[in-house]
Amino acid sequence: MKKSLYYKDARTAYIFITPMVIIIVMLVAYPVIKAFSLSMLNYRIGSGSQGFIGLNNYIKLLSDIMFKRAFTNTLIWTFGSVIFKLILGIILALVLNQKFIGSQFARILVLVPWIIPTPISGLVWTWILNDMGGVLNYILQMVHLIKTPVAWLGISKLALLSVIGVNIWRGTPFFAINLLAGLKSIPKSHYEAAEVDGANRFQKFLYITLPGLKYVIIICILLESIWAMGDFSIVHIMTRGGPAGATHLISTYTYEIGFLSGDLGRAIAISLFPLPILAFLIIALTKLIDKENA
Repeated sequence: MKKSLYYKDARTAYIFITPMVIIIVMLVAYPVIKAFSLSMLNYRIGSGSQGFIGLNNYIKLLSDIMFKRAFTNTLIWTFGSVIFKLILGIILALVLNQKFIGSQFARILVLVPWIIPTPISGLVWTWILNDMGGVLNYILQMVHLIKTPVAWLGISKLALLSVIGVNIWRGTPFFAINLLAGLKSIPKSHYEAAEVDGANRFQKFLYITLPGLKYVIIICILLESIWAMGDFSIVHIMTRGGPAGATHLISTYTYEIGFLSGDLGRAIAISLFPLPILAFLIIALTKLIDKENA
């Protein structure tokens, strides 16, 4: 009797999850498998497939200096952005969680960088950072911090830092608003009990706030890492990967090789290269959540 009920429940469960499995296979598994198969072809736009070359496209990447630069830039872009967005997001969330005059307006204002369409943000910041009449150079010269205009997007190291800075400005509100929602879910009684025990502000933050925000932080880091690793718009709009490839990311280099050079097989191999890193990150953070819930 128990066995028959078990099989009946299992059958019902399979019926319910089957549509989701089909959707995942169609939207995730099939495109990835198809992309991997195309990456093993000598496939050029206009001429079609010119034969199976196995892992040759991947092997060539190991000696591609521009790819190595783009890959390094992508790691710096991703982890640098995520770390600063998290720190600034926590600070903003703590400030916005306080009651002060205009707090509601401040919460709306914080969302502005996130709401503005990315192409507009990219164009505005390109103008701000322009070395010929840009607002940033004008302000810095007015307060005598610099004597001559700085080519923020024309010097390799400054260009990469500049686009990362714009990405941080654009993405910090996502962390701030989600962390603010997490702060609202922490019971006030925890803080009251800590005060009775003589805890100071830092101790309350360390032992109550951070543990209370743990799951929100993990989810935000996971989502932002995935988005940042595949980000394209800001760099493409502001620098096109320049100067001399200094700001190329995996996404922009894929575009250059696939659509400008026409080497689609190699471009797909470039885009799939970071996949193991993302898979590891997703598995590690998921296991961390499961371990905490166990």
